[in-house]
Amino acid sequence: MAYLVLRAEPSGEFMKSKWMQSLLLLVLTACYKAPTQAPEPTYTYSFTGIENTCKIEQSFDNFEKFCASLLDSTNGCALEQRQKLYVDSGCTQNKVSTISTTSLKAENIPIDSFGVDIRDIVKYKAGLKEESQTIMSNIANKADWYLPAGVRFLPQGPGFDSSTRENTVFGVEIISRAVEQDVIKLTLSVLYKRKGVDVQIRQLGLTMSANQIQSVQFLNEFPAKDLKFHLEVSLVDRKLMLIAEDQGVFKIFPLGVGGFDEGVKRPGGTQLLTRTYPDAVVNPKNMAASVTTPSYFMGRPFITISTATGARTGYGFHYSITPTLLRGFVSHGCMRMVDKDLYELFELLRSVRLPVNAALLLKSEIEYDHPYTLQNDRYERVKNFGTPAAPSARFGTDGLVITEKVIRPPPIEKLFNDDPMVVPYTKASIQDWNTEAALLN
Repeated sequence: MAYLVLRAEPSGEFMKSKWMQSLLLLVLTACYKAPTQAPEPTYTYSFTGIENTCKIEQSFDNFEKFCASLLDSTNGCALEQRQKLYVDSGCTQNKVSTISTTSLKAENIPIDSFGVDIRDIVKYKAGLKEESQTIMSNIANKADWYLPAGVRFLPQGPGFDSSTRENTVFGVEIISRAVEQDVIKLTLSVLYKRKGVDVQIRQLGLTMSANQIQSVQFLNEFPAKDLKFHLEVSLVDRKLMLIAEDQGVFKIFPLGVGGFDEGVKRPGGTQLLTRTYPDAVVNPKNMAASVTTPSYFMGRPFITISTATGARTGYGFHYSITPTLLRGFVSHGCMRMVDKDLYELFELLRSVRLPVNAALLLKSEIEYDHPYTLQNDRYERVKNFGTPAAPSARFGTDGLVITEKVIRPPPIEKLFNDDPMVVPYTKASIQDWNTEAALLN
């Protein structure tokens, strides 16, 4: 650094001289070095190893481009690697993805595919079968694009074998789908569990063209305990829905529900053995991980349903009893589920730990459905041991009312007229259930 020393005369005439002022300006200008603009920082990353070899080195002159590259599966690095750097580098504060996961977007998704596990879409040949098959194959071949290291995607899903319920994916659903000419953009919701760790939910963005996966983007991940959801059962439709609209999670499961009581056990017309509870609660503390009595529960979980005050209703979600679920009016009141669905619900609730609101409705306003076949040619009903004028029900040694099988379509329409828990059904036809207003008080 240079210093310039000037001595001022007492009279001040020296500093007033135009010649001296010009000299001073010239000297100061020569000594002053203008600050240079700092170069734009470069962002570089290089990965090697973990499970697959990844030797990519890239530099970016823009932080947004750097973050966006980490969301692109085509850069050759495993999702686990890219995700860690994405978080460590502060990219979570940067709005990169154009795919929103803050709400459910069912446009362009068939009614039998929204919120349905892609394995079920393929198995039951639902509307998005081809796309789901492509995703399943891609997960099998390039698991690191989708899942943390060591987490498996089993084609049959988790089940009674405890080894299938650790380090595994419980469900993968398509929760948004946008079509732009020949390009399809999907958002997937993936629920998985690592051994010894609570359930996690991961959301991914997929870009497809010509039925091929072009890229996979990591969008979001959070523990199940942070999921704000409620459960809703539609008894007539025989389906259970898990709804967390603000977090972009929607799941739908097929059910077997209670048979009919045609005025035998309870007077007052036709009712279901599964009662309606629009303000019920599922408390994880009341669940059982393995129930062996009665023996037909086969050591599977039992998920108890309570009233709003905490009293147990006597109903719950449990094993299908039969080797394959009968999606009909088949039980004494509880709701039967497919093994993988029952375990997914159980593990999710166990991770949440807190009571969850559950509405048991005769008919939900939500029209989306599961492609699992409905049993509409027969049903169970309370057996009448009396006469039509004086009906009488009996109970078995297990304490359950005795039922019988009836080979004809279930009298669903009578439920809306006879069930005292339901607002009287006034429509001329039952074909418009999906657009009907709420039927419960």
